[in-house]
Amino acid sequence: MNSADIYVKDLQRITAFKVTIIDQRPDQLKVTYAGPISVSGPTKDSNGNLIYNVSLKIASTESAFDSWLDKNGNLRESDGRYKVNFFFTAVDEKSKDRVQVGDSFFFTEFSN
Repeated sequence: MNSADIYVKDLQRITAFKVTIIDQRPDQLKVTYAGPISVSGPTKDSNGNLIYNVSLKIASTESAFDSWLDKNGNLRESDGRYKVNFFFTAVDEKSKDRVQVGDSFFFTEFSN
């Protein structure tokens, strides 16, 4: 893929983002996420950090993507790409501290 051609079909097959949550007490965290994503995890790395793998999840077929475009065409950027956001929120259930991070997926078409 070059930067002008980013396909939803490809983004949905790969782990596009890896979210790592580093905390001394990960067992007392409540982690939630939002957005058009598919998430696997958490797994723990050798340091006990929580690891989530994130992929885009918008449409399984081109016709479903066209339906998505009908509803979300306003998400088109000036460069012709579409942008969707996702967020992860971690809340410490004892201290009530809260952290939220997010990122964006950019894409042009469903497939080539």
